[in-house]
Amino acid sequence: MIRFLLILLIVSILAWLGLHKCTKSVRPPLSINPTESFPQEKNALLGQSMARILTHCPGFQRHGALLEFTDLTEDGDAITLHFTAPHSPNIPAEWGARGLQCTLRVEKEAFILDAKAGCQALCLGEQGIEGQEVRVELKGRTR
Repeated sequence: MIRFLLILLIVSILAWLGLHKCTKSVRPPLSINPTESFPQEKNALLGQSMARILTHCPGFQRHGALLEFTDLTEDGDAITLHFTAPHSPNIPAEWGARGLQCTLRVEKEAFILDAKAGCQALCLGEQGIEGQEVRVELKGRTR
């Protein structure tokens, strides 16, 4: 009887673990908002660049759909994203990011946030460092 209950317990735990794996919530993909002036032929490159940095940018994960991407420039292996933060109440006022024009340079092994604290906060999800660029390593990922 004890052996039967033990087997039943083990089977129940394994079934629960399997169901738990299947019901884990999956974060929906980020909606990217290029402006009308954004070059249409660069949409795929914008998506690829955002995919590379998104795990390092909790602020983009929360507020990225609000950002307005205005341009993307290529320089060798580097890509520079140009975007504006709207005057949205969904972006914390203490970040000082509302209305800012920002740049983010994605290189082969890192990305660099421009020297505006508000622009850094949009990516980092916390207050940035005014007047100092922030470099974030991408840990072996390449374009």
